Amino acid sequence: MIDFKWTNFGTMSDSLKPEITGAGKTELQKFISKKTGFSYVPTELVLEQGMIDINKKGVAICFMESILQRNPSMDLMAITAELKKLSGINKIIWLAAAPVIDKITTGPRNANIFASGNNGHIESFVRFANDSTILFSTIDSTERKFDPISSGDFYILNENLVNLKNAIDGFDSPYQLFELPTPVMRFHLISDTVTTSKEDSIQYSMFEAGDIVYHAPQVSYINFLVCNNKVFVPQYYRAGLTDSEKNKDGIVMDLIAQFYPGKKIIPVNALPLNYHGKGIRSILSLQPKLPIAGK
Repeated sequence: MIDFKWTNFGTMSDSLKPEITGAGKTELQKFISKKTGFSYVPTELVLEQGMIDINKKGVAICFMESILQRNPSMDLMAITAELKKLSGINKIIWLAAAPVIDKITTGPRNANIFASGNNGHIESFVRFANDSTILFSTIDSTERKFDPISSGDFYILNENLVNLKNAIDGFDSPYQLFELPTPVMRFHLISDTVTTSKEDSIQYSMFEAGDIVYHAPQVSYINFLVCNNKVFVPQYYRAGLTDSEKNKDGIVMDLIAQFYPGKKIIPVNALPLNYHGKGIRSILSLQPKLPIAGK
């Protein structure tokens, strides 16, 4: 059990988003280690659960920008060596930068659109479906024009997709790469009217009372959860949306069912989590089925 350091997503706290110190994390990990028999391994490396995805062959995917931002005193070579030593990883696919929707900023992402993020978690954009399959989230070339954030992220994701294809082409074992659609973010924006409250004066400091601002969710099908005999998959269609959005749900459910035969597909409304920059997989941590020591 590796005890990675925590630095509040590599950001400074403010009065609206107080720092999450991670106090008690080490004590909890030591307690679980004692109860399960797992070795407790401390490290100075900063890493969060959603920053990296690893398959059973020891191949990992991570945003280079994010891990360097979390560990400013280390270079990529040192970080790679530490990850390999700690976790048994033998290869790392480094993707350059995370999409804008996942960045943490003090103001709007663009114009009057705000969003919550994690400063570069990989889990909503690319992941292993199994040891030979990688899923990648893409934005439609027409739908990218529906809002300025998606427009920018269209290019960021495409650049990462090219880098990913180049990386896996050099592997001895071939990988299948499947591109999953992204729901249209504009259809899920929620509006807010700026007031004279203290909270609004901080959060919307560049706006006047009465101005309209919007909050964008981090919509993604990639952030699904496989647990025991079920797969919990985000579902975004609702009455009044386009047939294209309805078709996306169906395509993704069918595709994921192919990767996990015998498991029941459970559609889940992930939007309440998405507005906080999270997803189904983000908020849960799976544990192996092991006997508890001392019982």
